[in-house]
Amino acid sequence: MRFSVIGVNFRTAPVEIRERASFTSTDIPAMLQRLAETFPGSEAALLSTCNRTELYTAGIDTDAAKETVIRLLLREASDDGLAEAAKHFYTKRDMAVAEHLLTVASGLDSMVVGETEILGQVKQAYMLARQTWSKGRSLDSLFQSAFRVAKRVHTETDLSRGRVSVSSIAVEFAERLFENLGDKTVMIIGAGETAELALKSLIERGARDVLVLNRSLDKANAL
Repeated sequence: MRFSVIGVNFRTAPVEIRERASFTSTDIPAMLQRLAETFPGSEAALLSTCNRTELYTAGIDTDAAKETVIRLLLREASDDGLAEAAKHFYTKRDMAVAEHLLTVASGLDSMVVGETEILGQVKQAYMLARQTWSKGRSLDSLFQSAFRVAKRVHTETDLSRGRVSVSSIAVEFAERLFENLGDKTVMIIGAGETAELALKSLIERGARDVLVLNRSLDKANAL
């Protein structure tokens, strides 16, 4: 089978487009099932983080089906704004897909180069995908290679030494400004994955009085 990846990231798309193409871990299985029904016999893995959404496929002709795939990723039934949004999506094929996934899993294609959270997110995308593949394991070797390379990058180089994520760097900057976070009141805006990582970093540095501001009260309370 031929490989392809189609997606958006922080370099190619503004946040409003990335939000439209964003999926939670509970949303992904249903989307993968829709893709399996739309493209019988194909395989797909959906990676979705705060900075990127990428669909890795085997057996889908993304040249012929690009509009259909983008429509599914955006969950867009109408044509309004679809063409404009599609301009922000990139497509890679075959060996370029392998190179891209290795780069992503190793933290080389991240907003903060060397960050390690992305490897866990790639592994989660892989495990969710395996639950829906009806037959064949064409994507197995691709993802297993990515995991091996990422592990070597993390263990054999200094790329990931220290705290390297957007959230942890933000907290470190705040600590340099205020010295002691334990006697400060901190407000986190948002309740998504980045906010959760920031909260963990704050707690590790002694913060105890934390407020969460979010559009959804339930998500804020959960965080």
